[in-house]
Amino acid sequence: MQRLSQKSSVRSREYPARVYWALLLSLWALLIGTVVAVSINISRLELWKISLYGVLLGAYLLVEKKAHHPPQGTGQRAHETLRYLLSLTWWLLILGSVLVYALWPVSQVTVTVTGALLMGAGSALRVWGVHSLGAYYSGHIETWEGQSVIRSGPYRVIRHPGYAGNMLQAIGMPLILNAYVALALSAAVIVLFVLRLQWEEDWLAENLAGYRDYAGDTWRLLPGIW
Repeated sequence: MQRLSQKSSVRSREYPARVYWALLLSLWALLIGTVVAVSINISRLELWKISLYGVLLGAYLLVEKKAHHPPQGTGQRAHETLRYLLSLTWWLLILGSVLVYALWPVSQVTVTVTGALLMGAGSALRVWGVHSLGAYYSGHIETWEGQSVIRSGPYRVIRHPGYAGNMLQAIGMPLILNAYVALALSAAVIVLFVLRLQWEEDWLAENLAGYRDYAGDTWRLLPGIW
C-alpha cells in the first residue's frame, strides 16, 4: 500500500491530474485502434519489420525507465506545459507509426534498415548523454543547489545530446515501418524539441553558474552548424 501511495504521489507531481488522464485516455484509444488495424491487415504485414520496431523501441524504453528518477524536490523547475505536449506527440509518433503501416503497408527494406540505424544511433547517443549526466539527469528543465556544468562525454562538443538522440529516433521510427505519413509527427516532435531546447538554454543561463561560458564553447546540436 505504501509503495502504491508513493507511486501515485510521484505521478501527481510529474503530471497534473487532468494532463495525466488526457494522455492516458488518448493513448489507450490510439493503442486500441492500432491493435484493431494490425489484426485486420495482419496477412498483408511483414511481422519481422514490426518485431524489429518492437525490439528497438522496447530497448529504448527500458533504458529510459532505468535512467528515470523521481523529482528531487529541492531544486528550481521551469514551466512544464511544453513537456506535456511533447510527451503526447512522442507517444502519438510511437503508436501512429504502427497504425500508418497497418493501414498502408509498404515494403522497402533499404528504408527499414536506414530507419533502424538512425534509431539505434539516436538511442546510443541519448544513453551516452544520460550516463554522462549521472545524478543530474532529469526529464524536467530544472537545477539543484550545488549543481555544476557537465563537460564530459558528448557534452564536450554539443550541449543537448539527449535531444539530438531523440530527434534521430523520431526520424528513424516511422522509417523502420515505411510509415511515411507518420513523418509529419516526426517533424512536429523535432519542432517541439527545438522549442524546449531553447527554453532550457534560457533557463540554465539564468539559473546554472557557468552555463553561459559553456554555451560559448560548444554547439547546441550540430557541431560546426548550430
